[in-house]
Amino acid sequence: MSFTPIPLDGSATPIPMSSAVPDTTNTPLALEGGPSKSTGGNSLVPAAVYMYDGYDVTMGAEADAAASSDAGTFTFIALFKRLLGKLLVGQQTMAASVGVAIASDQTPQTSATATRSNVAGAASDTSLLASNTGRKGALFYNDSTAILYLAYGAAAASLTSYTVQVPAQGFFEMPPQPIYTGAIRGIWSAANGNVRISELS
Repeated sequence: MSFTPIPLDGSATPIPMSSAVPDTTNTPLALEGGPSKSTGGNSLVPAAVYMYDGYDVTMGAEADAAASSDAGTFTFIALFKRLLGKLLVGQQTMAASVGVAIASDQTPQTSATATRSNVAGAASDTSLLASNTGRKGALFYNDSTAILYLAYGAAAASLTSYTVQVPAQGFFEMPPQPIYTGAIRGIWSAANGNVRISELS
């Protein structure tokens, strides 16, 4: 086997080609890439491989439509487009959503302490719970014939500035995520009854 020091492409204005030579031949391959590395008379050249769009039937083409199901026979691009469609921001239908499984070793948050209190209904801003960084939850039963306007935050509660309305003989449970640990205030549409509170910590 012989090696051409600097093989040319044979055109009218010869352009040097890579001197990478395949086995059993002395014909050099024109490869794009570099820099080349010489070892024992051969030049090892990193090759850049190109493929026409759609040529690889497994990979697919840029114009492939998103796959219509997870189990059918589709190209990789079609399946990838289907996945992207399920990662859209905002609420999606069940069929268009990615399933999520809770970790088998995930421990639910628990609380062994419940502090009960009663606050009389009032037609003016009233403190229901002070801030508590150790709070894990809170439950409110409006034992009154009037509506309780319950408000998160230290600012005064009013009939037009509140977080949630708790109807007469109604119940409100603080959402678990995220746990709100700040002050909670309230005001009633009329001064009667009480709110029964259980704060978990």
